[in-house]
Amino acid sequence: MGYGYIAARHAEEIDGFYQRHLNRYLNFYRPSGQRERRVDAKGKERFVYKRYRTPWEVVRELEKALPEGETYLKAGLSVAVLDRVAASQSDDDLVKRWKQPKGSCWKGSGRSGAHEMKPQWAGCQDVPPVGRVRQDKPG
Repeated sequence: MGYGYIAARHAEEIDGFYQRHLNRYLNFYRPSGQRERRVDAKGKERFVYKRYRTPWEVVRELEKALPEGETYLKAGLSVAVLDRVAASQSDDDLVKRWKQPKGSCWKGSGRSGAHEMKPQWAGCQDVPPVGRVRQDKPG
C-alpha cells in the first residue's frame, strides 16, 4: 500500500483487498525464512536462515507430524482443502490477479505527493477470502 496516509474510512475496503488477494499470495506462494537457533561454545546465540518455505508448506509439515486425529487447523479446514486452494492457481496467475485490482482500484487524490489515497473498489470483490474472515466487534 505504500507509506502515504490512508484515511480510516477506507480500512474496511483495504482489509477486504488483503483478505481476497494479498493474504492468499503471502500464505500459499511467498517463501519466508525459517530461523534456526545456533549456540556456539561460548554460549553466544546466533540465528541462521537456511530453510525457506511458504507458511502453507510449514503448516502442512506440522500437520503430518501430529498424531492421527489431531490438527492445528480450525474446524472445517483440512490439509486436502487447503491443498486444493493452493493448487487452484499458479503464483504468477494470482499475482497478476491481485495486482490488476490494486492498480485499478487505487487512485490518488490528484494532489502532489501522497496526501490521501482513495480506493475505487468496483469489480475488486471477485475473489472470496480463504480461512478466517474478521468479524467486527459489537459496539
